[in-house]
Amino acid sequence: MRPHLWRNRKHDGRTDQQHSRTRRGHRCHAPTLRDNGSEADDRRRLPDANIELLDTTGVFAMAVPARFGGLDLPLADLVAVLQETARGCGSTGWTAATRVSTTWMITLYPDRAQQEVFARRSVRVSGGFTPSGTLTPTEGGYLLSGSWRFNTGCGPPAGPLSQPCGFFSTSVSAEML
Repeated sequence: MRPHLWRNRKHDGRTDQQHSRTRRGHRCHAPTLRDNGSEADDRRRLPDANIELLDTTGVFAMAVPARFGGLDLPLADLVAVLQETARGCGSTGWTAATRVSTTWMITLYPDRAQQEVFARRSVRVSGGFTPSGTLTPTEGGYLLSGSWRFNTGCGPPAGPLSQPCGFFSTSVSAEML
């Protein structure tokens, strides 16, 4: 399936209702995010309550294609929800924005990769934007390896809702390219 571009995205009435709930949810939760802001600063990570709010209000699903059960929202709608989030807590807004943008990046991958990533109900994608790895041809594909300086929203688990990130090398077969 051809990747979609932000400006060409269309959504149905069901998604409109979900988007309204997502945006209203963040307006209502802004005080909670604000109250948790000092905890985020002190701990240098988002409180579990903020991650749960992002999940339950649909933020992590905003860039997931509808065919995988996501909201598949247009860019203007994504920005509006992320603005509401950042009004409550700048750190939560930043983390949500990086996760939503890297989730969107997955939609540019071949269908097989998208199916693997979006197979779970709650998708939390975090990626590095400083390409410093090495891509080495291997038999039947490529091997990506390297190290990246930082990754927003990714780290050792700090509680039951924290999601550790797996750092991995992946083989990409020629048929996937």
